[in-house]
Amino acid sequence: MARTRKADREEYVRRHMYEYADSGLYSGWLAIERHFREQGKLEARQILDDRDIRAELDRRCKAARAKPAP
Repeated sequence: MARTRKADREEYVRRHMYEYADSGLYSGWLAIERHFREQGKLEARQILDDRDIRAELDRRCKAARAKPAP
């Protein structure tokens, strides 16, 4: 069964959410959601309706920002 364009876009958003959180450049899930909205990736809002995902992104953002810069 071929993946749909929507599924591909959602997978892209999910994968990059965690990469962005781990980058240390974002303060939390809301900043990441804003970034995707500015890029026109509206799938982010639906994915971020999940409290567990928001909590995980916040946790990862906090941990990444606490690491000393290289």
